[in-house]
Amino acid sequence: MRRWVKALLFTGLGILAAGLIALFIAYAINGFSFRRTILPGHHSGNAALKTVEENIDEEFSNLLVEVASYDIRLEKSEDGICHIKYKDVDEEGSSYQIGVENGTLKIKQINDDIGLEWDSLDHILDNLYNKMDQGFGIELQEGEFVIALPEREYDTLEMKTASGEIESVQPISCSTANMSSASGELVIQNIKGKNSLNLATASGSVYVKNAEGFEMMNIASASGEVVVDNAVLSSEINATTTSGEMKLDQVSVSGKAELESTSGAISLINTSFESGEVKSTSGEVYLENAVAETLTIKTTSGDVFGRIDADINVHGKTTSGDFRAPSGTKGDWNIQTTSGDVNLSY
Repeated sequence: MRRWVKALLFTGLGILAAGLIALFIAYAINGFSFRRTILPGHHSGNAALKTVEENIDEEFSNLLVEVASYDIRLEKSEDGICHIKYKDVDEEGSSYQIGVENGTLKIKQINDDIGLEWDSLDHILDNLYNKMDQGFGIELQEGEFVIALPEREYDTLEMKTASGEIESVQPISCSTANMSSASGELVIQNIKGKNSLNLATASGSVYVKNAEGFEMMNIASASGEVVVDNAVLSSEINATTTSGEMKLDQVSVSGKAELESTSGAISLINTSFESGEVKSTSGEVYLENAVAETLTIKTTSGDVFGRIDADINVHGKTTSGDFRAPSGTKGDWNIQTTSGDVNLSY
């Protein structure tokens, strides 16, 4: 390589390094905010944020939340009044429309001051610094809606966020719940319902614990894991994930279960279904005290293994793997693999 080429490369690398250092210093000076550093003239970047608290005295039976990239956290109200706490730009007007309309409490983002494109990236960076640099004393709770709901049975709970997390761990009752995030995690606990619990995220994980009363549960995640711990359903459960693992523990379904994973493992522990269909391309399937009248398991290269009742009637085939399973008289289990082994002990 010629000298001038080397010199140019080293000079460019030096300028790049100096620029990155300067950018990091500016980023730190601006409170580790991507918007304030890159877009100093951007409205939300220059505007200070204030904490806003709103009380909703009017009764409502439905909740609808649609925000860009903020976390949504449901809590329990102790005084029978709905309390909402969030951060907004410290100027006249609001970035959000909040109010009760036809029995529905609506919380919607109406202002582009905190837009999806920039704020989602800023939110990711803020989350990283919040987890890594808590000792610096920097408050990075800007992207969170905290909604304290009065204790009652709601008709529909619907929450949507682009890249934020959704968390509901306090006891809550509703007929139907729909919760979705493009890349955020969903954590739902202690929920009672009647119709359906629908949870979807593109790249985040889904965690459900202590869910009962619903007819059905539908869960979809592209790359995150799916975990359901202690759930009782009267009709069906449908869960799918592309590359994440799936684990069902203490799950009872009076009807059918349809579970599918492309490359993640599927674990069924202390589960009970009337009928079930489990599909996995390259992920393994693990069974422990699983009960079902009829069960079909299909894998391409994943193994099927674990411990089940010796009285279960298991049949099937594997193209190139080993097949070892009990051949009892109860139920009808069909297990098929291409190159994976089947090894079920009792």
